[in-house]
Amino acid sequence: RLTALVEERRGHPGIARLASILALEPALARSDLEALFIPIWHLAGVPRPRANHPVAVPTEPRPLVVDFAWPGQRFAVELDSQRFHGDWEAAERDRERDQALALAGWACHRFVRRAVVADPGVVAERLRELWRLRARLG
Repeated sequence: RLTALVEERRGHPGIARLASILALEPALARSDLEALFIPIWHLAGVPRPRANHPVAVPTEPRPLVVDFAWPGQRFAVELDSQRFHGDWEAAERDRERDQALALAGWACHRFVRRAVVADPGVVAERLRELWRLRARLG
């Protein structure tokens, strides 16, 4: 929401300074699941992603924030847990987000908490292969 407010108020006193602060790379993890994913992308051997990265999509008035993003490749990872993604309404919203990201040219891949916790090596291998596929397809 803060990013949207900055966009709406460009040119007002103090907004340029606030925009420069918002442009800094955000904290790497906002949740324990995101923190658990950090060693996985290390293990996968992929470059460091941007955490909680806003992605502009044509169908949405505001950018969608993805858990982890590699903007140069338009590659995103979303992490799903029962707490935030455990009902049909959330599942529908997730699918709509994925489709909006696809329309913007992004590949979005979801990993669930159970896999991240129980088998991080398998998740790392899957991430590595998805990354390689995206690199080949451009």
